[in-house]
Amino acid sequence: LRTGFELTDAALASRPEGVPAGATITPIDDAQRDPGRLRVPVLTSAVDPGDGVRPGPELVVNTLSLDPSLYGHDAALARDRFARLRRPFAFPLDPTQAARVAGLPAGYLAIVTREPLEQAVADSAYVVRVNGRLEVVQGRVFDGTTPPSALREAGLTDPSALRAALVGRIELLLPDVRN
Repeated sequence: LRTGFELTDAALASRPEGVPAGATITPIDDAQRDPGRLRVPVLTSAVDPGDGVRPGPELVVNTLSLDPSLYGHDAALARDRFARLRRPFAFPLDPTQAARVAGLPAGYLAIVTREPLEQAVADSAYVVRVNGRLEVVQGRVFDGTTPPSALREAGLTDPSALRAALVGRIELLLPDVRN
């Protein structure tokens, strides 16, 4: 899913010696840029993607191609953020899921990084498995705050059960252009 970001792109490269300011630098083509991209499978809905590196093809509706060089002067920041993603996948946030965590907009794609939960951040958004579905929760549920009713009804009432059901943390939100 992810290759290293050791290649520099035209947006980050320093101007070659002798090239005057304002001169056109030929952009790199897709073959050169490709190693810097991160491909993220987009699930059809908030269904459990399983534990594999990539969800099964029946669950994937699209693949995002995140290219740090498209972020211009923020390319280094984008490269750093993308490099932190572990076995990422994305799914569309519906209004119910988004409402559980302040600041999450419905109609966006939630990009999830699968990583162990060491210290939950109270206002961060996390994703847990509940009966074959993905549910979004605030980090405070891992510290004992009462979880949403959908989780309580499934028997996930205490922090240890929620930790066992953890899939990952929502790291990025992108507009869902599929609609």
